[in-house]
Amino acid sequence: MRSTLFAFQVERKRHIGNDIVTIVFQEGEESSPSFKPSMIRSHFTHIFALVRYNKQNDSYRLKIFSEESVPLFGPPLPSPPVFTDHHEFRDFVLVKLINGEKATLETPTFAQKRQRTLDMLIRSLYQDLIPDLHKEMNEIQLGWITVRSFIFSFCIRMHQRYFL
Repeated sequence: MRSTLFAFQVERKRHIGNDIVTIVFQEGEESSPSFKPSMIRSHFTHIFALVRYNKQNDSYRLKIFSEESVPLFGPPLPSPPVFTDHHEFRDFVLVKLINGEKATLETPTFAQKRQRTLDMLIRSLYQDLIPDLHKEMNEIQLGWITVRSFIFSFCIRMHQRYFL
């Protein structure tokens, strides 16, 4: 029961507005009031991508805002940050924001959260698996080294699946 509740909480946290990167589409002329990241309060969002579409020349303008703790990440924005090729813009935004998310995960705040989540996940797996493993050990006479290596390899696979 406990691990089911834990899994639900982890799943819930992944889906309710807890995004590291947020894309903001802003309509209107360049002279209209601009977006300010401080308009949105979040302890989780570290990067905002502001996208404006210009109907006159069928182009996109991109601005990137990030928290001070996030290290620089590429690719660098062109100067001016205007894209007339829509496919190039799509590819650029995807690469830029994926790199931004990866850079954010290296900040102390996220590194601690990731480590804490990994520790909780491993503890939960251990609590769920140990009773079954003890039962199997008695039935099949597995050695403790084999059981320990099974738990270790299982935890490594889970870490790679969810955190890499």
